[in-house]
Amino acid sequence: MAIEDWFIKEIQKPTRMLSVLISKAAGITSDTEAETIEKIQKVFKERIGVTLENLIEKEDHTLIDFLIDRNLTIEQIELTADLFSTIGQKINDQRYLNKALGMYTYTLQNTKTYSITLNDKIQYINNQ
Repeated sequence: MAIEDWFIKEIQKPTRMLSVLISKAAGITSDTEAETIEKIQKVFKERIGVTLENLIEKEDHTLIDFLIDRNLTIEQIELTADLFSTIGQKINDQRYLNKALGMYTYTLQNTKTYSITLNDKIQYINNQ
């Protein structure tokens, strides 16, 4: 039982990290933009081994493969897309939105359930 509990906690760590980062990104204002992005960059560098800028520079299929190689689940890839989408909207950077769109599209194609919310996220970015 203890091994199962440890395993579940290990699996949930990236999800918790991404959720915290999304909430930080949602609070970005022009006054805190650089500071918040810097904090997010630091967490990504520590936890995943790359900065957001490194991820932005990757081709969509390479980015997805990279995240999968880091053992991110489909749900965690969607959370990463949420983070990129939030940052892209807050700092008005189309590169982040384009990466989010690629991750959302991958998620939509590889999930076993239909998600209206996921389709709404894709539609929102397509309308930007």
